Amino acid sequence: MLTFNDLCNKHGTDKGDQHHEKHGYSFVYDENLLPLRNEPINILEIGVFEPSFPGASLQVLKEYFPRATIYGMDVMEEARKLEDQRVTIFIGDQGNPATWSEFHQQHNIAFDVVIDDGSHRFADQMVSFQHLFPRVARGGIYFIEDLHGADGYKTRLAFNNYQTVKFFASFRQEIQDISFHCDEKLLVIKKCS
Repeated sequence: MLTFNDLCNKHGTDKGDQHHEKHGYSFVYDENLLPLRNEPINILEIGVFEPSFPGASLQVLKEYFPRATIYGMDVMEEARKLEDQRVTIFIGDQGNPATWSEFHQQHNIAFDVVIDDGSHRFADQMVSFQHLFPRVARGGIYFIEDLHGADGYKTRLAFNNYQTVKFFASFRQEIQDISFHCDEKLLVIKKCS
């Protein structure tokens, strides 16, 4: 059975340790997601159409989680071509609260896993978290990738400032654990069981 990292490298996503930016997030995913591997779970990934490797991470998720129902969200209309029997694609802007209202009207689901690999902008990541974390299932896991991304160093600073601490504190009743990984480029938030 292939590991999450093996699958990332096989499908050419930067979550592994061989392609593009070689983030190595795959090791953290494997550690956190292995117990869910053969469960009938719901997964949402934000940011699924990277022109350099379109749909690569969706392929990883489909292969790693053979019983999962997978939802992808992207701003690019081309992402629709990634839809199949197990993958539903929603087109929208993750930083727009109206997008999430429409998404929840169409998909009234509790997600076991959410992966935010979207715009990599702090403000967008916070809007998404605010609208999605309440819909994460008990014991679910929320990943925010590329904290060094579009906003660069400012994003990492934002995650360390008082307002961010205050923001996450508003969810403290629901958060079991919150931790940084991969040189503070990946944030893992576990919901209470």
